[in-house]
Amino acid sequence: MSEIPCLPVGAASALLEAASSTRNRKRDQGIVAFLLDTGARRSELVHFVATLDYDGERRIAWIGRGDTRRGVRLGSTAAHFIGGVPAPEDGGEVVTARTVHELLKRLGSRLGLGTA
Repeated sequence: MSEIPCLPVGAASALLEAASSTRNRKRDQGIVAFLLDTGARRSELVHFVATLDYDGERRIAWIGRGDTRRGVRLGSTAAHFIGGVPAPEDGGEVVTARTVHELLKRLGSRLGLGTA
């Protein structure tokens, strides 16, 4: 089994900071914060289906591998950034797996983190 790559100490905050200087900073910060908060795969990010509220605790649910419904708690940082991004039906941009891949590749390269 291959080793799972981990982010170096400080890389998470550096990724969020780098995303703040992009053309689509709210969207990009939302993407980075969502992935860091949830540990979701990029394909799961683009397929999340609902934002749910259980007893005041913010949760995200999406369809994952094998068409299984998966849900996790969404931290306040990700909720803050995602809350400012308009949904496609409200004029926001559709986010694809390629969008996420290219964003992470650019940010990782800028920070010297390797390829996404």
